Amino acid sequence: NHDSRELSPRCSDDREIRFLRQQFYDLFQTSPRRGSHCASDLSSRRPHDIRSGMDYVGTVSSEGGPFLLADGRAIRVWRGLQTRDYEKLCDDLSAAAPMWGIAVTVDGRDAVAWEPEGGCIAHMYGTSQHSLVLVRVFTSELGRADAVRDAGIRAAVGATDDIGRIDIDSGILTVLWAPESGACVLDKDLAGTNPRPSGTVVIEGSCLLVRLEPGRYRCAADSVDVEDGTVLRCRIDPESAR
Repeated sequence: NHDSRELSPRCSDDREIRFLRQQFYDLFQTSPRRGSHCASDLSSRRPHDIRSGMDYVGTVSSEGGPFLLADGRAIRVWRGLQTRDYEKLCDDLSAAAPMWGIAVTVDGRDAVAWEPEGGCIAHMYGTSQHSLVLVRVFTSELGRADAVRDAGIRAAVGATDDIGRIDIDSGILTVLWAPESGACVLDKDLAGTNPRPSGTVVIEGSCLLVRLEPGRYRCAADSVDVEDGTVLRCRIDPESAR
């Protein structure tokens, strides 16, 4: 059972944060990247994944550390490693009881930080018209990641961590690798359907934009063991509509 909540530190220690900040800025100065502009209209029906029986939304990448899930307009005040935003988030995660994430506040709105336990590419699916699930796979079996992911998505929900609420006012849910800056989300992104922000990101694919009906959403996280691996899940379900 891959429950490392009591075994591994959250985010990074001070020395690792300083190293990550230097690497982050070196990347930004030498090879800044922009989010992909592949067309994907999230306001229409999402592509259907036949294997999982759910609608596939997209992916978001991490080099280690938590993802921030927040309103698309609110996220733009977040500065990640450019200020102490990321360090404070790591401090809060470390101080919290062992859980897969915590509640945070971004620009006065409720948001959530989800810890996927290391660098990864997380996949998001629509489980219903207004509900989503973000998943991260652990497997040591070569070529089995897709099968493990599909089994993990379908697995029954048991004990979960209630990690907080997300207030969506703009109609856009943003999933951002927390060291990044939310300034990558521009005005046109809030009105558009591109799943990637138009502004600059350091790591390609580190921000995912998902059109979601305005309202208040609850987040619950868990870990499930399936054949050949373990899947971490973060579920986003409507609590109230606006």
